[in-house]
Amino acid sequence: MTEKVIQVSLHKEAIRFLGHASSEKNQKKGKVFVYVWIILTALLYLINFLSKNYFSYSASGEATKGLMDATYITLEVGTVFVLARILKLLMIRFFYPAPKNERK
Repeated sequence: MTEKVIQVSLHKEAIRFLGHASSEKNQKKGKVFVYVWIILTALLYLINFLSKNYFSYSASGEATKGLMDATYITLEVGTVFVLARILKLLMIRFFYPAPKNERK
């Protein structure tokens, strides 16, 4: 899963770098996806806490890994999102400098 998320993110950033960026509307959809994903995972933890480990153990008492898998995917998606934002800021800073009369 991690390789696919990283591959998609690098592809998106390469397209942005080449000047073929998607519309502002599509970029906002990506942000909404990340925020909803994080909120849903937080809700799973809240439900798990309130239901006394409902998502942590199966009906037969065996430990399940569903909540941890959701956590790992959330961390991967969040990390790629943050790294993409940092890369975008660095690209703006170094490839599109401000005109000389606007610099301090």
